[in-house]
Amino acid sequence: MNSINKYLIFIWFCFQFSGCVLNNDADIEFPEIEQKLMMECYLTPGKNFEMRLMEANSFQDDLVLQLTWNADAFIKSNDQEVELLNILNANNTTNYVFNYGTSDIVPADYLGNYTIQVTTKNGEHIRATTPTVEFIPIKEAKEIRNEVCVSFNVPLNTKQKYFTIIAEGESDKERKLIIENFDGSLWAEEEIIVSLRGDFETWKNLKIKLLHITSDYYEFRESVDDAYSANIDPFTVPTKIDSNVDGGIGIFTFYTIDSLILR
Repeated sequence: MNSINKYLIFIWFCFQFSGCVLNNDADIEFPEIEQKLMMECYLTPGKNFEMRLMEANSFQDDLVLQLTWNADAFIKSNDQEVELLNILNANNTTNYVFNYGTSDIVPADYLGNYTIQVTTKNGEHIRATTPTVEFIPIKEAKEIRNEVCVSFNVPLNTKQKYFTIIAEGESDKERKLIIENFDGSLWAEEEIIVSLRGDFETWKNLKIKLLHITSDYYEFRESVDDAYSANIDPFTVPTKIDSNVDGGIGIFTFYTIDSLILR
């Protein structure tokens, strides 16, 4: 998957590598939870088909121990069927860790739905479907002091009007990241203009990314962000996470991305 992982620091990645840090002033007892499959699969044109499959467990457990292996996993469209095979790898650009993948590339010209079906060696089944979304290019991006205005055109008949804008840069040798998710259906006009605010004047460089995402991913990301805003671990307490995975929890989705370097 592409840089969506930096935007979206994937919930599984955050879940494992951030340590799910809780408030040190509060003692929280987590209830016993049922073992549950968690899947994360993002498709984007020009990139490999990749998936992470895990089993929900105590959040103190090690990532590798939670990964689920030797499952039969297939992604199907009207044009092709791709089998995902066991592989443990990480994208050097995004830090995304996945344990299923293939050398097949997500095509850029397919506009139908994708379906993923997974069967574990224990006979557990999960399934999910995602629509594709069209590529939306950045029309213009302007930097004015500590604000960046990004504009782009979205056809009025577009069904999936959900977007993420990311500002990436560096300041004092530290990577900077500002992320905004938004519902484009709130705009009545074809042109959408969104502003990002940050200490951009202190950044050494600045790159803007526009992601066209699905409604399923938008709802998933918002629910996960809400859970973490409450300073809790959404997978070990009774918190509602919007998932499109039948038989498990997680997200199967498609996105497109455009980028522009301002400096």
